[in-house]
Amino acid sequence: MTGLRITYTSTSTSTLYATSRAGEKVIAMPEVMPPPNRRAIRLPMFVVQLLDVARPDEFGSWDLIAFGDFGPTDARGAAPAGVRITGKDGSKVILQSQATGAMVGNEPEEEPFPEYVIPAGIG
Repeated sequence: MTGLRITYTSTSTSTLYATSRAGEKVIAMPEVMPPPNRRAIRLPMFVVQLLDVARPDEFGSWDLIAFGDFGPTDARGAAPAGVRITGKDGSKVILQSQATGAMVGNEPEEEPFPEYVIPAGIG
């Protein structure tokens, strides 16, 4: 499986993994990052923000996406649920988001670093 998994101090995880799921809908970046305990929504937002700064040469574009049948029940089709990356050669990959709960402790309910900005010049 192709993807990225982050394990937090609390042992919770966030994952973006390659999927063949169809029916993605491009959505705008929400103005406010959801709280840390909404890991499945935060990770695709963070990845798009990172790509916006890093701008990898191999990628033609990337979009934050939602699925009408996936995600929080109160925001299906509207909440970030993954990232679609289109290569300069036209190839596409859809990375779907998923998260697991903590076995030790909890994630903060408020943003611990509200002023953080991804530094310019990363690559």
